[in-house]
Amino acid sequence: MVSLFKKRRLSFFTVCMMLVQSLLLALPAFGASNPPQTDTIKVMTYNMSVSTALPEIAGVLRQSGADVIGLQRVDNHYSSRSEFKDQAKELADLLGMYYAYGANLDSPSDVPGEPNKQYGNAILSKYPILSSQNRLLTKGREQRGLLSAEIDWNGKRFWFHNTHLAGISAETVIQIPEILQTVSGKTGYSAFVGSLNHLPGAPELAPLDNSFYDVRTGRLGGETTPSANPTSRTDYIYADRQLEVVSSEVIPYAKTTSRPFVAELKVADPGNTVRSLSFPNAPEFVEIGTSYHPLGLVVHHADRSTTPLTAGPVYTSSKPEVAVVNEEGAVRGISPGTAIIQAVYQGKIAEVRVTVVQRIPGSNSAAAQILVNGQPLANFDPAQRDYEASLPADTTAVPQVTATAQDPYASVTVTQAAGLPGLATVKVTAENGKTSSTYTVRLKRNLPGDDSVLPLRVMSYNIHHAVNNANVLDLPAIAQEIRSQNVDVVGLQEVDKYYSSRSDMKDQAKLLAEELGMYYAYGANLNRDPANEGDPRREYGTAILSKYPILYAENYFLESYGDEQRGLLEALIDVNGQPVYFYDTHLGLTTDQRQSQAREILAHFSKRTGPKILVGDFNASPASSEIQLLLGNGLTDSFRYMPNVYTFPSSGPTSRIDYIFYSQEIKQYDSYVVQTEASDHIPVVGQYALAKQPAPPADTTPPGEITNLAASVNGSAASVSWTNPADSDHLYSEIYLNGQLQGKTYKQKFQLADLAADTVYQVVVKTVDKAGNRSQGVSLLFTTSTAEAVSHEALVSVIGQLEALGEVKHSLKQQLVNTLETAKHHKDGDRADQAAKHYAKFLNNLTTAADKEISAVAKQLLLELAQTAAPGYTP
Repeated sequence: MVSLFKKRRLSFFTVCMMLVQSLLLALPAFGASNPPQTDTIKVMTYNMSVSTALPEIAGVLRQSGADVIGLQRVDNHYSSRSEFKDQAKELADLLGMYYAYGANLDSPSDVPGEPNKQYGNAILSKYPILSSQNRLLTKGREQRGLLSAEIDWNGKRFWFHNTHLAGISAETVIQIPEILQTVSGKTGYSAFVGSLNHLPGAPELAPLDNSFYDVRTGRLGGETTPSANPTSRTDYIYADRQLEVVSSEVIPYAKTTSRPFVAELKVADPGNTVRSLSFPNAPEFVEIGTSYHPLGLVVHHADRSTTPLTAGPVYTSSKPEVAVVNEEGAVRGISPGTAIIQAVYQGKIAEVRVTVVQRIPGSNSAAAQILVNGQPLANFDPAQRDYEASLPADTTAVPQVTATAQDPYASVTVTQAAGLPGLATVKVTAENGKTSSTYTVRLKRNLPGDDSVLPLRVMSYNIHHAVNNANVLDLPAIAQEIRSQNVDVVGLQEVDKYYSSRSDMKDQAKLLAEELGMYYAYGANLNRDPANEGDPRREYGTAILSKYPILYAENYFLESYGDEQRGLLEALIDVNGQPVYFYDTHLGLTTDQRQSQAREILAHFSKRTGPKILVGDFNASPASSEIQLLLGNGLTDSFRYMPNVYTFPSSGPTSRIDYIFYSQEIKQYDSYVVQTEASDHIPVVGQYALAKQPAPPADTTPPGEITNLAASVNGSAASVSWTNPADSDHLYSEIYLNGQLQGKTYKQKFQLADLAADTVYQVVVKTVDKAGNRSQGVSLLFTTSTAEAVSHEALVSVIGQLEALGEVKHSLKQQLVNTLETAKHHKDGDRADQAAKHYAKFLNNLTTAADKEISAVAKQLLLELAQTAAPGYTP
């Protein structure tokens, strides 16, 4: 302080005033430290959409007079979209209110040392916040949470709960019970607010309606979204039954996603159990005439019960010239139009909209029958929505689908299939226009009844590492979905292999193949170090399961521009003697990535001849440029005649990003999706057939041999390379190590791993043609010994291994070993001259007698080893 005086030459009075001002700024504003002493409290919910107009929003909140505010979609140093601000704190400072924040997304900053990036909910309060907690709810597509604050409301304990739900049914039905479990453990008064993304009356919200009561119960209006012209209400304030609603209103602020919604609550009179009124069973339409129709007003009580109210309310009609209402709460139609009937009882209001018509329009939207080319569908049931119609295998003309409705006044619209296999849609709309029923007819062709073709049933399924929509790991459910469709080949995406605890550290492809009795191939696009030394590597990628033998498989990395690595898994499958190339992929998240990856896929396709099938999660819509690129280069989309067949998300699909494409050698008979929530994607299935190929000719001449076979050793691994034969019949190569098949590949190289030290290996590479003929094979010997590792004993061991491989006769082996042993004896006795003499004799034997008994490859190998063991000596 002394230095401050000296630096700024301030008077003692000025310094004192500065200290007082600093203390005042450190305290909450007057509104927070001295809230109004009343038994009413004004609460608000507001989805602020991470808006950056914080001073303007603060003005709206201040003008509303709200005492406690629940905010959704609030950033805390999240990104440039909100200018890296702590939005809750800034609003609290502007309003002079207490605040609590709950982060649902929390990740480290991109800049070291900066605060974490957070996104979630906030609570602002004029009353002191005694405590707060944020409960993370079961995760769906995005993490959601419930922020609760314990507030001192003039000495009364008031719990204020705030959330923001995704509006996905499968998530909501799990998360709301979790919310109620948290809320039920609190004592005192309470309110629950939030952006719930469901409309009033939605069955998903029923548990909330049973525990609290909606402050808009029985009232019309209250729409909050979209803010520019609200037509629906997705924002709610629920009160416990110790509180009464004084008023509620939507604030006309239209610069964010939703409008703020505010309600004034008060402590309920213990002697008055009425909490709200409603017309739950009022008729929507009333005919003009002399008859009165009861509206059915009910009272909602504090104990959650409801009773009919027949006496006491005051009824009014907004348009008596359209409809009148009597003292008993019955309405009569006067002239065509719409009127709002209002009932008032003990200060509570209920409203209902009644439309007066000459004749009440029908509400039946059920179909009476559906016909395909004039033939009724078998076993038609108006309550069933989806049907299939099987057509002869040689059908080419698309059949016409027609339908009739049960109500003659209902309208019927039929959208015909554009081709086969295809989907026709029948929509029946009731006369009142309020209800409609949609039926689908899948038109498929039967497979030929003879054996002229080879049937092939294919599935593509993004299994989301076997985690279902309830966020539960359930690999057996994935196996059951595959089994239930009786598919021959399935391409899987998002498959874990010892990846993490999310999939129980299991090899999912192997387990599925074992469970289903199928062959499999796996392509790891992510390959990471294990969490613990000695554990398997952590892998994530795609897999192919097949009932037919997989001749070979390769996984090709696709350009991913630094983002998550993507790949193309290729398998050559023997379908009863017919080779089929099957491809499985999972493309990137940006258009540029997918376009590049589609071009790479086409480049791989150009190297292969014969039937080809491509499946996968392409993360792109059918109209996208990357999908059109594939379609423009000889591939056909299995669902081209099935618009609006969606695959993602499985809880309520709105888009198609999963595909099965096939080449022109293949004929399609059927395609459909499987409704399941075992993953976040819906599997797609297609029925295809291959033309049977004629039996191979009697000439079984084997294909040409490979050339330039070489091996490069690196520790316990070896890389084998060669040049493929030029003949067109060569299909792939088989690699054998010491007589055991190691693998098959179309490439001209192969990796051998886990080789023993100081050991001779014989590698043989054979070529295989389309008829299954194999060449005799080209052989190569190599050893894992190195110049530093070779010893006298190792050389003796190598000679023995060569004998076992048939490269050295026993008589020569004994001669070589005896000579080496004699050399070693002299060397150990420090008789270098005698040792050198016998080493020279050993090398001589390799160039004379050995010429007749050892292959050139084995001879060269022994010479190299011998010269290493006895440096400086030559034959």
